[in-house]
Parts: sequence; C-alpha cells; structure tokens
Amino acid sequence: MTKPTKDEFLIGPKDGDGSAPAVRRDADGQLHTCLVREVEEGEDLTMQGGDVYHLSPLGRGHYEGDKLVEGRKGPAKVASPEYREGWDRVFN
Repeated sequence: MTKPTKDEFLIGPKDGDGSAPAVRRDADGQLHTCLVREVEEGEDLTMQGGDVYHLSPLGRGHYEGDKLVEGRKGPAKVASPEYREGWDRVFN
C-alpha cells in the first residue's frame, strides 16, 4: 500500500466566527485537531500562527490538502544578542 502524499481533513460545521473544528491526518498517519477557516484576499500569511493548505473536497466533509505556507511558531526573532548589546551605544 502506498503512503498518501497529501494531508486529509474531516471538517465539522462552521462556528459563528467562520472557523470550523477539524481533524487532520498527516502523511505519516498522525491525527491532529485543528481549526480551519478560509483565507481572506490580501491577508498577510507570514504573521499567522498556523499553516495554510489548499483543500480539495472528497465528499461529506472530507478534504485532502497540500500545504502552501508553513505558519510561524512563536514570537518573531528580530533581534540578535549583538543587536541588543549595541542598542545603548547606537541610540543613546
């Protein structure tokens, strides 16, 4: 049996904010609970906390998806230790 290359989703009904609970099975067969929602036109995807998938319907709430954008995990890392150490020298 060949291993699936796309993640599979079982998506529940939409909530009041437009998101829906879902279960995702990754290509390794691991199950993950998540929330899904549609991406808005022009939305900045680099600042989101989750991954972005292109989903294709399989029927009855089942979808398969390809990951398009990997979400950022945690706060932005914009300052190096050298930058922090030189802050006073530069701005005082």
